[in-house]
Amino acid sequence: HPGGELFEALQIGIYSEIEQIVIAIQCAKILQEHQRLGIIHGDIKPENIIIDGDLNISFIDYGFSKFLPTRQSY
Repeated sequence: HPGGELFEALQIGIYSEIEQIVIAIQCAKILQEHQRLGIIHGDIKPENIIIDGDLNISFIDYGFSKFLPTRQSY
Protein backbone atom coordinates (compact mmCIF):
# COMPACT_ATOMS: atom_id res chain seq x y z
CA HIS A 1 0.00 0.00 0.00
CA PRO A 2 1.19 3.52 -0.65
CA GLY A 3 1.79 5.94 2.20
CA GLY A 4 0.03 9.18 3.05
CA GLU A 5 -2.72 10.47 5.30
CA LEU A 6 -4.86 7.86 7.01
CA PHE A 7 -7.90 9.96 6.08
CA GLU A 8 -7.27 9.49 2.35
CA ALA A 9 -6.63 5.77 2.75
CA LEU A 10 -9.87 5.29 4.67
CA GLN A 11 -11.83 7.25 2.06
CA ILE A 12 -10.78 4.88 -0.73
CA GLY A 13 -10.95 1.80 1.47
CA ILE A 14 -7.57 0.25 0.65
CA TYR A 15 -7.04 -1.48 4.00
CA SER A 16 -8.52 -4.83 5.02
CA GLU A 17 -10.23 -5.25 8.38
CA ILE A 18 -7.08 -6.85 9.81
CA GLU A 19 -4.93 -3.96 8.57
CA GLN A 20 -7.37 -1.48 10.11
CA ILE A 21 -7.06 -3.31 13.44
CA VAL A 22 -3.25 -3.14 13.21
CA ILE A 23 -3.50 0.60 12.55
CA ALA A 24 -5.91 1.10 15.47
CA ILE A 25 -3.59 -0.80 17.82
CA GLN A 26 -0.66 1.37 16.74
CA CYS A 27 -2.72 4.51 17.41
CA ALA A 28 -3.61 3.22 20.87
CA LYS A 29 0.06 2.49 21.62
CA ILE A 30 1.08 6.00 20.55
CA LEU A 31 -1.66 7.52 22.71
CA GLN A 32 -0.57 5.37 25.64
CA GLU A 33 3.02 6.59 25.24
CA HIS A 34 1.81 10.19 24.97
CA GLN A 35 -0.10 9.73 28.23
CA ARG A 36 2.99 8.31 29.91
CA LEU A 37 5.00 11.34 28.78
CA GLY A 38 2.29 13.87 29.68
CA ILE A 39 1.56 14.88 26.08
CA ILE A 40 -1.92 15.88 24.95
CA HIS A 41 -1.99 16.06 21.14
CA GLY A 42 -5.16 18.16 20.99
CA ASP A 43 -6.13 17.39 17.38
CA ILE A 44 -6.24 13.64 16.78
CA LYS A 45 -8.07 12.90 13.54
CA PRO A 46 -7.33 10.79 10.45
CA GLU A 47 -5.92 13.81 8.62
CA ASN A 48 -3.21 14.08 11.31
CA ILE A 49 -2.13 10.46 11.12
CA ILE A 50 0.43 9.53 8.48
CA ILE A 51 0.86 5.92 7.39
CA ASP A 52 3.61 4.34 5.32
CA GLY A 53 3.56 1.34 3.01
CA ASP A 54 4.41 -1.00 5.90
CA LEU A 55 1.47 0.22 8.03
CA ASN A 56 3.71 2.24 10.35
CA ILE A 57 1.94 5.33 11.61
CA SER A 58 2.99 8.71 12.94
CA PHE A 59 0.97 11.54 14.40
CA ILE A 60 1.56 14.97 12.87
CA ASP A 61 0.42 18.54 13.58
CA TYR A 62 1.18 19.07 17.24
CA GLY A 63 0.09 22.72 17.03
CA PHE A 64 -2.62 22.28 19.70
CA SER A 65 -0.56 19.98 21.92
CA LYS A 66 -0.01 20.55 25.61
CA PHE A 67 2.49 19.06 28.01
CA LEU A 68 1.35 18.06 31.47
CA PRO A 69 3.47 17.02 34.41
CA THR A 70 3.65 13.25 34.67
CA ARG A 71 2.57 11.48 37.83
CA GLN A 72 5.33 10.11 39.99
CA SER A 73 5.06 6.65 41.51
CA TYR A 74 6.43 6.23 45.03
